[in-house]
Amino acid sequence: MLRLYRLHPAYEVRDQNCLIADLVDRIVDMYPTIEVIDSVADRLHFTVDGYDCHIDECEMLVEFEDRIVGLTFLDGASKLLGLLQHRNNPNDLLAYAQPDNFCDQYNFKTVKCNYLLRWPTIDLHIYYNIRKNLDSFVDKLYFRGNYDTLPRKSIHTLLEPIHKGIFEGAWGLNPEPYFEEVAHHKIGLSIPGAGEMCYRDVEYMAIGIPMLRLEYESNFNPPLIPNHHYISIDRPEGLSYKQEREGSPELAKMYIERFMEVKDDIEFLQFVSNNAREYYDTYLDKKVRIPHTLNLMEIPHG
Repeated sequence: MLRLYRLHPAYEVRDQNCLIADLVDRIVDMYPTIEVIDSVADRLHFTVDGYDCHIDECEMLVEFEDRIVGLTFLDGASKLLGLLQHRNNPNDLLAYAQPDNFCDQYNFKTVKCNYLLRWPTIDLHIYYNIRKNLDSFVDKLYFRGNYDTLPRKSIHTLLEPIHKGIFEGAWGLNPEPYFEEVAHHKIGLSIPGAGEMCYRDVEYMAIGIPMLRLEYESNFNPPLIPNHHYISIDRPEGLSYKQEREGSPELAKMYIERFMEVKDDIEFLQFVSNNAREYYDTYLDKKVRIPHTLNLMEIPHG
């Protein structure tokens, strides 16, 4: 018996949920006899091999005859880890986008998946085209987003009056004004969000704004290359992404110094922008991400 477990919450539209919906459609096309077990609730409970399990928003599970394949967007918070440990099957696989506490070795496969956008209904190609037609950009390092409740304390340093001519931000705007504004700026700053990846990472690549950040502790799949796909700062030894997100005046200084090093190197900035956009077109755009994700999940799709 083939089974697929998924949630499609009605209360919020996130791109992760849209990806899962598209994956389900594709898998059902490939396996017409598969049983789809779904719910619009906040959580779906079920039992596999005597193990009581559940999936939350932005998760799915495919149960094949000889293995199961799970997809989650924050590995350490997922109940799927317990199910896979219970089964102890080396053919099982967990794909995850955000590494959290995935540090132990398990007797199943794990694969790093890619992060996605926050606003799936907004066509970022519009803002990419706006940016392509600009003759100049606002000569500032740019970031908008939540910087209090996460928190991201480096932003407080960047907002000090001394940096007014260098940094632009920081509290979020509604989506369309935000994308319009970011498209006009020279360089976008990336700071970890709920996990190391942030929605801004993918937004920057889609719009074509060069991204500045510490070298990834984890990474996309395939990996983004420092100073090729993004403007890289060497990660201080022993600094975790959670410490990076917490922030400090020292980290803020590193962001500013790197921005000042590269901001007038137009050829380098265009190089990074072009490479990041090419990566987005190859792996992250809605037209290509389904086969790429199925490959990562090792689900044959022809």
